[in-house]
Amino acid sequence: QKQLMKGEFDLALLALPPDGTEVLRLASRLRAQNNTRDLPLLLLADAAQKTQVLRGFDLGANDHAFRPLDPNELRARARNQIRRKRYQERLRAELDRSLEMAVTDQLTGLRNRRYVRRHLDGLLRTEEAAVLLVDIDKFKSINDTYGHNVGDVALREVAERLRVQLRA
Repeated sequence: QKQLMKGEFDLALLALPPDGTEVLRLASRLRAQNNTRDLPLLLLADAAQKTQVLRGFDLGANDHAFRPLDPNELRARARNQIRRKRYQERLRAELDRSLEMAVTDQLTGLRNRRYVRRHLDGLLRTEEAAVLLVDIDKFKSINDTYGHNVGDVALREVAERLRVQLRA
């Protein structure tokens, strides 16, 4: 159970004993933990335990299989739940990446003007804040003399030095 709570698994098979309340409590605890909130739960039960299976669904179980278990059915159900979990993880990662791209300047990796404006507006309404404005002297001459690729390298270097020296 402790290993399961670490969230390092793709699927949990929960076999309901004749009195399945302890297993259902485990299902509930798994749903309540951050590490295992999205872990697919597959209940294994006897056909006479339909009420407990329904209760398991209320507590967050994703699927079930009745005993006697057909190995092919169990494999198919497990595979479907793992695929669904991985698909949701990809969607969540894409959403996170999209949100990050919406507030980050692609060239420098620093927050973009839209994000900074909103953030500063919020800060200035509730507390004091300091603002640092940075200008790179004669930057146009770098672009004109050495080209935009070198100018981009210079901007990234300035951004990295700011990132190292300033708070987030």
